[in-house]
Amino acid sequence: MSLIPASASPQTASLLLSELAKPVSQLDEPGYIYMFWLTPEDLPSAPTDAARDLLAPPARPGAGGRRPSDVIASYAGASRGSPVGGGRGPRKLLLKIGRATNVQRRLNEWQRQCGYDLSLIRYYPYVSAGATGLPATPRKMPHSHKVERLIHIELAGAGLRVADREKCASCGREHREWFEVAATREGVQAVDELVRRWVDWNEGKPAR
Repeated sequence: MSLIPASASPQTASLLLSELAKPVSQLDEPGYIYMFWLTPEDLPSAPTDAARDLLAPPARPGAGGRRPSDVIASYAGASRGSPVGGGRGPRKLLLKIGRATNVQRRLNEWQRQCGYDLSLIRYYPYVSAGATGLPATPRKMPHSHKVERLIHIELAGAGLRVADREKCASCGREHREWFEVAATREGVQAVDELVRRWVDWNEGKPAR
């Protein structure tokens, strides 16, 4: 129960507990969870550094450069309301969250999807830079399929999955990996914390 947030509805908590109780499928495999940022292709693609800065520590005052909140506003401005079906409403960011055995290959395969460009924000298990400033060697989590299902159950339970409301206006399909979050740095960080929680669980780390 320590893995399930107090904000989860009884239905979502029940689905998560049910998934946790299931034995791991023999078809499950080691892999990564990715988080891509989808931006309208009629705008310049979000720079890679800008996407990754969404989860970087806050810059020191006077350090220069654009604040992540300013970057978010510039790319979310044309996506008011649902970026799938159109409409007006609070500004949202569109994220694609799923699993892969090779994140870079996935990114190469999906440079664009249904009128959106993809920029990698982060992949998990997240490995920060070491003392040398260079990224440590990536590692795979043991059961990427199960972790993906747990993440999707919780995000859908929070009302963030686009496919639960409407189909894609471009292709007519239901993109089960597309999620809308508030166009704020905090909105992205909340998803980051959720993903880390389930990845840590699969790697045997204690709940934070």
